[in-house]
Amino acid sequence: MAIYFMDTSAVVKRFHNEIGSSWVRNIFAASVSDEDGASEIIHASALTLVEVPAAFAILERTHEITTALRDELFQAFITSRQAELEIVPITNAILLDAAALTQKHPLKAYDAVQLASALDLQNALREFEVPLVFVTSAKQLGQAAQTEGLLVENPLWHPDTLPPTQETPSA
Repeated sequence: MAIYFMDTSAVVKRFHNEIGSSWVRNIFAASVSDEDGASEIIHASALTLVEVPAAFAILERTHEITTALRDELFQAFITSRQAELEIVPITNAILLDAAALTQKHPLKAYDAVQLASALDLQNALREFEVPLVFVTSAKQLGQAAQTEGLLVENPLWHPDTLPPTQETPSA
């Protein structure tokens, strides 16, 4: 069993075909319990609830996807998020930790909140001696996470074939 914290760049790959999507989708597929009840657990910051749809809207505005596909991806995300993601709520403590992280690392505000959320979760998991894997495609965020002691995986380190042109949001 593994516990993952996925930032928005990783969650988007679950829905939008791009390099690393197959690897991310395999983790999501493993989050369904097997016969023994063991499963991968995927956590995400509450920010992800806004950032993922915003990413779909950006893809549509930049003409990388159609409006119809944007809407389909949005619905797929909204429908699946409750079953697939454990949401880490954003607390004042996490925001204060994020503010401090911006002083230590060259992070954007939301990236700092993502990292602070993951660090908060890692602290909660310490008593269970379960490692947390932080998944991000953002280079600076990944470097900051490693510096802060998290295990880091980047979907871009797991390239699959070039993404097909046909989207498969329910994949």
